[in-house]
Amino acid sequence: MPSRHLGATDYEFDRFQLDFASFLFHHSDKPVLGICKGMQILNLACHGTIYQDLSENPSFFNHNPNAMFRHDPVHLIQSEEQTLLSHLIGKQAKVNSFHHQAVKEPGSGLRVCAVSPDGVIEAIEDESHPFLLGVQWHPECMYLSSRKMSRIFSSFLEAC
Repeated sequence: MPSRHLGATDYEFDRFQLDFASFLFHHSDKPVLGICKGMQILNLACHGTIYQDLSENPSFFNHNPNAMFRHDPVHLIQSEEQTLLSHLIGKQAKVNSFHHQAVKEPGSGLRVCAVSPDGVIEAIEDESHPFLLGVQWHPECMYLSSRKMSRIFSSFLEAC
């Protein structure tokens, strides 16, 4: 049942993205970097679940604050040890945030590699894939101001 907080959706486009992510995950070894909704799509393609709206869990803080600039960090994330992400950003990083949905249960083959202080899953990866990383924040808005975010893209480009 769709949440009343879901907002506008484009079923055909969502279906295309889901089918494409499923193809990349199951039939390709091409590098994959999913950002925000891209991370959620990757998770759904692997039969995981998402929170349709973070208000489903009252312990979650607002992950869509009114930051002055899109590159402004608004909260910390903690990375899990011995993950691709921890290799790229270290134990923690300050990230921006513009989302009301998030991964609830990771899909088959996916590992949680970062969480926010309130427990929201902030990044997932697949260790069996050459490069498959999903991040909930927007590093594309921070790569000029954060070496950690720049390393995510450098690593992705190197894998390409």
